[in-house]
Amino acid sequence: ANLQSGALIDQDEEVLRIDPAEYELTLARLNAERRQVEAQISELNTRSTNEVVSLAIDERSLEVAVSQLDRSQGLVKKNAVSQVRVEKDETSVLTQRQSIQARRNSILLFGSQRKTSQANLALIDAKIAQAQIDLTNTVIRAPFPARFGQVNIEPGQFLNANEQLFEAYATSLAEVPVQISATRAHLLFPPGQTNTVGAEMNMER
Repeated sequence: ANLQSGALIDQDEEVLRIDPAEYELTLARLNAERRQVEAQISELNTRSTNEVVSLAIDERSLEVAVSQLDRSQGLVKKNAVSQVRVEKDETSVLTQRQSIQARRNSILLFGSQRKTSQANLALIDAKIAQAQIDLTNTVIRAPFPARFGQVNIEPGQFLNANEQLFEAYATSLAEVPVQISATRAHLLFPPGQTNTVGAEMNMER
């Protein structure tokens, strides 16, 4: 309401406010994206932990399968078991080894996916920081005590980038036009400057 030509304003007083709705929506969207990525990282951590536990179980199962194969191979030489049983135990060993390799690959993949998600999280954090700055900048405050000059905007007006909104002049300094005769001008200046000032005034005339 005080933004009008000739009005005075104090330092840090709010001059105008840009509609923050768009910036608030951007910030809300980025926070939602951040929560989504955090959920993805949490899920990856859980799956990776489960895979590590399963890998340990498979490695123990492989040890049992290898022991069983060794026994079967020893018994087949004594004709105590059939060759079919040995082949079955060999298949079990191969299956366990394939399972172990698959789980190790999954663990490596989870690690790569986690790094990607963490990089996305860092990028979103940077965007959030910028969005917070943009939101803060929707409030424009006077950098010094001032008097408004020309005002070019009205409430609700749409603004373009780099558009001049208003003029404001510091009240700490003032320029006052004064008419004074050259013979009395020396009274305004310290001794020693009278002749110089007189010469400049003569040149201006």
